[in-house]
Amino acid sequence: MSNATRLVRRAGRACAATLALALPLFGGTIAHADQTLLTIDVPSSGNIDITQPVLSNQVRTLRANVLLPDGYDPDVAYPVLYLLHGISDDYRAWADHTRGDVRRTLDGLPAIVVMPEGGRGFYLNWLYRQGRDWERYYFEELIPEVERRFRILPGRRHHTIAGASMGGYGALRLASQMPGYFGTAISMSGFLEVGEADASPITNFMLGGPFTVLLGPRGGGYARGHELRELRENLRHTRVLITVGNGSMDPAARDPLYSALFLGNTERFLERHSVSIRRSLALAGVPVSFKRQSGLHSWWYWRRDLRNALQTWGVFGEPAASPGDRWTYRTVAERGRAWDLGFRFAEAPASPVVLRRAGPVLEGEGTGTVAITTADGCVFTAELPFSRSLPCASG
Repeated sequence: MSNATRLVRRAGRACAATLALALPLFGGTIAHADQTLLTIDVPSSGNIDITQPVLSNQVRTLRANVLLPDGYDPDVAYPVLYLLHGISDDYRAWADHTRGDVRRTLDGLPAIVVMPEGGRGFYLNWLYRQGRDWERYYFEELIPEVERRFRILPGRRHHTIAGASMGGYGALRLASQMPGYFGTAISMSGFLEVGEADASPITNFMLGGPFTVLLGPRGGGYARGHELRELRENLRHTRVLITVGNGSMDPAARDPLYSALFLGNTERFLERHSVSIRRSLALAGVPVSFKRQSGLHSWWYWRRDLRNALQTWGVFGEPAASPGDRWTYRTVAERGRAWDLGFRFAEAPASPVVLRRAGPVLEGEGTGTVAITTADGCVFTAELPFSRSLPCASG
């Protein structure tokens, strides 16, 4: 039996055990002390397919749980924390008391906490399947819907994104693509090297198919455009925290027996990813904090890490100053926002495209045709590569 086959079988047994231990989940409106938990529907024009191929408890409606803080006043603006789940969970996981237990974990946090659906999509736009544009859904529908329903403080320092496992990758990746919005990103036991060949046994099993349906061939242009190493310059002005376990159990966690096998091996596997990405980000000048300690790939440790972040590091904090009119931004997205400039390509780039601003001069590297919109609403179209002065001042 190959090592890959053994790993897949262990993953299946671990998932089955996790599901057997889980208690029924909840929806609707739940009060805990002075906190209120809401479940909201988030319409999607992309009709995203979120069928879970492994779990029997399938959810097909795009929803988000929202935790309102103690003493919530709808006339007051609050910071916002987006909490992303892992590949074996859904939008209910962080609020479930047997898993994220977010009401106790973040008790006292004076912020709105949004726990959205992420399916098994790694929070990115899949290359080969229609209806899996998760990145587009977050930026164009989820975040605007949250800001329509609730008063959110403006400014990067008041916007944080965090997640565990698949959600750890999603937090750093989405923050890299929207650096003008998120000032802080937190990865807990993150699956941070999605393009590495040794990742395929786990992801193939959990996705119910080959990992290449997300990103295309390993090492290809679209895959490289989703590697955090490729995107590290995007994060140079973002507070980043990476936490990971070393695969050993903490006696206080009282983990079940199977945890020492699969969940310990999984965490050691992701420990290598976290160490590697931390080094890469630090070399690029990203203000990254790193914490490695005892821990398995399970909820007890993620609750601990999130509480520690709240108490000692700060879920919200002042990020590095925005770069103003001098920055570098890399993407394979069809449309989005690079700091103060909006962009839209005629076709989604097949390989990473670089937009680089130095004062009034904007340069584009790569291939394709792009429309640029300045903060003043001025628009110009250019064929890459290009170098030109912006048509008007843009803040």
